[in-house]
Amino acid sequence: MRTTTNMRLMMTMALCVLFSIQSGIAYNFALGIFGNANMDDTIDESDIAFIREIIGGTQKATAFADANYDGRIDEKDITQIQSIIMGNETNLTIVDGVGRNVTVSVPIENIVTIAGSYGPEMLLALGIKPLAISESKSHAVQLQDMLKDVPTVGSSNEPDSEAILGLNPEIVHCYENFYKQGSYEKMEKALNSRGIGLIAMDFHKPGNFDNAIRIMGYLLGRQERADSLIDFEESNMNLIQERTKNLTDEERTYLYFESSKDFATRGPGDNTYDAIVLCGGRSIFDDIAEPYPTVDPEAIIQRDPHVVIKTPDGFAATNNAEPLIEVLNSLKNRTGWQDLNAVKDGRLYFLNGGTRSVHNSIFCLFLAKALHPDRFNDVDPESIYRQWYNKFLGIDNNLVMVYPPSESWQ
Repeated sequence: MRTTTNMRLMMTMALCVLFSIQSGIAYNFALGIFGNANMDDTIDESDIAFIREIIGGTQKATAFADANYDGRIDEKDITQIQSIIMGNETNLTIVDGVGRNVTVSVPIENIVTIAGSYGPEMLLALGIKPLAISESKSHAVQLQDMLKDVPTVGSSNEPDSEAILGLNPEIVHCYENFYKQGSYEKMEKALNSRGIGLIAMDFHKPGNFDNAIRIMGYLLGRQERADSLIDFEESNMNLIQERTKNLTDEERTYLYFESSKDFATRGPGDNTYDAIVLCGGRSIFDDIAEPYPTVDPEAIIQRDPHVVIKTPDGFAATNNAEPLIEVLNSLKNRTGWQDLNAVKDGRLYFLNGGTRSVHNSIFCLFLAKALHPDRFNDVDPESIYRQWYNKFLGIDNNLVMVYPPSESWQ
């Protein structure tokens, strides 16, 4: 299979996106907190110096220079920045994931999250137990003990406003997409009437991760914890970038990635497709310019992938490999699949979607190891996955998330 100009263009665009949003080397973002006057990724003494230059007329005002959010840039903004640096500020104004300016009292101690399983997992990783959560079938088994006494308040897209108000939280955290769809209009009015803030912010999207985690770290008074989470992600992503950056088109591994539904794959515009490119792979369907295509089963056989990965969304993690083996056996038994190179070479893998969650770099390590075991022979993604849970949640996670075990991938 030869790479066409369009295919090369799509891969180049995907690489540019992934390197810019996931690599600690190339990544650059402006922390969305008022007080970040110089528009870098933190708030420090350089912001005070920048404010003085604005006041003195040698710098132009920036989007986040009005630290105390009163419509003026003056000495009071310097005082606010000093308070933020010292950790004794009483309020912060942030820009959430849908572009709203939200002012809240800090540090926040009582927070309700209605962002599925991602919200609770990240709050726990930051050292905060949520006041309440939304119902979710995909709550990781390993989190159930930590959340067993936390009440639920409806679903992510249909929250129970009365139940939330009855808990009197300081803020409510929600998914960005549901906010954009108008799912929270009624609830937001009720919250506003009680002085409760609503913050839409996604932790599970690679392009949002650093900014979202750092903002939440400031709001919760957990900046060091947030920095540690970011460092963990960047360390893994830098490793992947370093080991795959010089791959030629011919060295990229042809992959068929299948999500929950039979013959449903991912294409340009989807995070998983971008991750495949970043990790040194090429989708056998990279000529289909849509993010969520359903493909012809015969085309899979004709294009003969070197690797096949099945990643169902919301697949419950278990303590044994039998359910995963059943899924892989059903794939092997598809018509014509016995002759696929991936099946004959033993490169058919089950990868639980929970390996991504709020730690996308671990999912990428699994992809990289599956695609290029020779370049990652010293890396065991399962071990790193367990390290994350031990380090940030203080639990031993021995659930079977992949099959075969990643240490055997060759």
